[in-house]
Amino acid sequence: MKRAALVVMACLLVAACSTLKPQRAPMSPALEALWQQRQALLGAVDRWDIKGRMAVRTADDGGSATFIWERDRDDHRIEMFGPFGSGRVTITQSNEGAILRDGDDPTVSARSAEELLYYRIGWHVPFESLKFWLKGIPSTSPLEDLVLDEAGRAVSFQQDGWKVSVLDYTPGEPAAMPRRVFLEALPGTVHLVGEDGEDLGDRLDVRVVLRRWQVLPG
Repeated sequence: MKRAALVVMACLLVAACSTLKPQRAPMSPALEALWQQRQALLGAVDRWDIKGRMAVRTADDGGSATFIWERDRDDHRIEMFGPFGSGRVTITQSNEGAILRDGDDPTVSARSAEELLYYRIGWHVPFESLKFWLKGIPSTSPLEDLVLDEAGRAVSFQQDGWKVSVLDYTPGEPAAMPRRVFLEALPGTVHLVGEDGEDLGDRLDVRVVLRRWQVLPG
């Protein structure tokens, strides 16, 4: 798969349908209360250690990679195994900016991981929103078409030009976390560019299976 596709796959991490019966708006007061409780509880989670397998599909290409994402509040470290035709790619982000390391190649820096990915491969990746979507909750941007299951967990929603779907959750309440996630860029949201500058269209689907979802204390 092209180098560009694999970078985005590894950074997009996530979310679309529950095993419980979906509930569409208008929701009951009890369901609304469960949803608000989940948002408050998970919105405070800002330290984690997750590992999974991701598969990405564009209009004419596809591929997969293993990733590890470690977060400590504003500090992020994402390791990808297999992308770019190399053994490991690492992206770090802090309040000082973001850095991409790819083997022995020179490091690439930017103000944020989102900006770094855009300049490196020409794709817009909603990194800031993903910090929420990985937890099965929306970011602070306007939200559309929210669907909940009977436990008050997000099944799907649209935000920032993406359809976010949570296919499955880990066991346990009230803090069950997404386990299988699907992201679909809505038409016109992204502009994919190949290594040689060729136009790859605007289709981008990402499927994520999270094999470890560990919320760290503190």
